[in-house]
Amino acid sequence: MDERKKKAALALKKDSGRSVKEICEIVGISRNTYYKYTRADGQPEPGGKSPASGRPEGPGEPKAKECPSTHRPTVAKVTLRLRVENNSKFVRGKGKVREEIERYVLSRFAMQKADQKGCEYLLSVPYTSDEELDRTIYEEICAEAERYADLRHCFIEADISSADDPEKSW
Repeated sequence: MDERKKKAALALKKDSGRSVKEICEIVGISRNTYYKYTRADGQPEPGGKSPASGRPEGPGEPKAKECPSTHRPTVAKVTLRLRVENNSKFVRGKGKVREEIERYVLSRFAMQKADQKGCEYLLSVPYTSDEELDRTIYEEICAEAERYADLRHCFIEADISSADDPEKSW
């Protein structure tokens, strides 16, 4: 499991309205992997095993070294207004592009859509710093959505703003 998926799972775990199954589907991991990586740091596994080695810890054995986590991931709620258009009147496929963007890009961020035919989405973006949030929005949402549109000879217009801080937008 890469670090990005681990951060996403940890951030989504804080949302009490989400089930483990739903988090696993969003992040794309198994249930076992979810429990392995979201267990509290240094907390032994059931059965008295050390989290790092998997061996039982005894009174004479040293505990596994813990890696201090400097930043805990938080989740930014952002609103995305996405417009998909064809490059010319001879090209069709903007509906297919929107479906692919929803399925392969936005679904990773717990996409919620108020109106099924609308173009406004509420996304939950996990991050540990403002730079990481900016990178995720520009590279993982906008750039990937643009690539999917370009593959079908379409283009996108995206307006992303923070649901928590209306003055912050991308």
